[in-house]
Amino acid sequence: MDGTVKTIESDGLFLQFRANLEERNVELTSPDISSVAWLNAAPGVAYRVGDYWMNVHLYSVAAAAQENADRIPAGADSGMSDWVAPPHFFLCDRIIALYLGQDQNVIAALTEVCGPQFAGFQQQANNQLQTDSGYYAAIVLLAMLKQ
Repeated sequence: MDGTVKTIESDGLFLQFRANLEERNVELTSPDISSVAWLNAAPGVAYRVGDYWMNVHLYSVAAAAQENADRIPAGADSGMSDWVAPPHFFLCDRIIALYLGQDQNVIAALTEVCGPQFAGFQQQANNQLQTDSGYYAAIVLLAMLKQ
């Protein structure tokens, strides 16, 4: 297993984050190095979550995570079609979690654990995905899709 994965998976905050998700029936499997450009200021691990992905980046201090979160635009261009799955960004103390998926149980669990997402796609009442205004979605996500 890669040193980055070992370092993150042995951190107390990450262990609590993972335990909180597991209590809500969200399992993180198949760890690999995250390659999300917007989050590369801190080491990260990409996990499978069912049919989708979650990238977890662990910062040395909460202020650094907040600073990085502040640089990520809040919405997404409605014409954007390069996403592997709808992105949802969550800030959890020193962790930024990027969930790429549309499982409402996972989104609800992340919201309970971290609070509301700070960027990405939002679910409308009619169950259609919509974007927040002004989001520039230029993350290259396909590199992390190793089978």
